[in-house]
Amino acid sequence: MSGGRGVVEKVLGGWLRTAAAGLVLLALFLSILVLLRAPDLLQYSSFPGHPYPPMGFTRNPFSSDPHDLISAAEATRVRTDLLADGQVELEAFGRGDKSLLTRADTGDRLALLQRLIDENTAAGIVQQEQDSRDSIVAGKLPDPRDPTVTWCVRETGTTTVTDIANSNGQQLRTRRYRFEGTFWLARVGGRYLIKDAEITNQPMPMGE
Repeated sequence: MSGGRGVVEKVLGGWLRTAAAGLVLLALFLSILVLLRAPDLLQYSSFPGHPYPPMGFTRNPFSSDPHDLISAAEATRVRTDLLADGQVELEAFGRGDKSLLTRADTGDRLALLQRLIDENTAAGIVQQEQDSRDSIVAGKLPDPRDPTVTWCVRETGTTTVTDIANSNGQQLRTRRYRFEGTFWLARVGGRYLIKDAEITNQPMPMGE
């Protein structure tokens, strides 16, 4: 019996040594992989003396690629111009004056909004809109209709739209929406104008 136990112990011992050796080799292999990737890992890590993203840049919020950096200052400018453009659009619709839109829009976006104001004028109304934003993010994302336009702003929030009669100023209809808008901006002269947009509106009860 003792001889049998000895054989079993030798077999088990051999297996254990083999398994242990395999684990050591696996750990060594993984360590080599980590060392080989260390330069890449460090490149995209932030630590004292090596800020990441580098000063003046930020990660593109519309990309998962760590290489995709954008100018933080330019992103701020695009976001600021988008907000200003939006105020001009609200003024144009509130006054029924499509000539104002050239200060905020260009290309297809300009043509679309001018046509909508013409339709409002034909219907004898102007539209007043009040927006409340939850978030606004600027980055780079090619316009699906014009890939040469890459600066983009995405915003979410709620909006209230009221139709007002031109003849007597009476409020005719009011509705409320939760919206998500993606706007592409092109630089025209010294500022960014809205060239294209994709907007979804979800109706909301007026009491919310």
